[in-house]
Amino acid sequence: MKLIDDWKKCHRLYSQRINAVGMALCSTYGFMYDSIRDVLPPKYLALLVAVVFLAGFGLRLVKQGSEDGDAENAA
Repeated sequence: MKLIDDWKKCHRLYSQRINAVGMALCSTYGFMYDSIRDVLPPKYLALLVAVVFLAGFGLRLVKQGSEDGDAENAA
């Protein structure tokens, strides 16, 4: 397995940020208030998380950062 160039800056990539949102949705659903869980039932949460992770896959295909490989402007 080979890491991507500038792997230490991966937290700045769009794909990593969207995957973090998906992980946050998955891990915090049980702790949400009942009123929020009533609005967002588990089947819709599963659909939302699937869309978020698919967006992460798609964003991984998009060039992120400047021409010299610097991901600083990818925010």
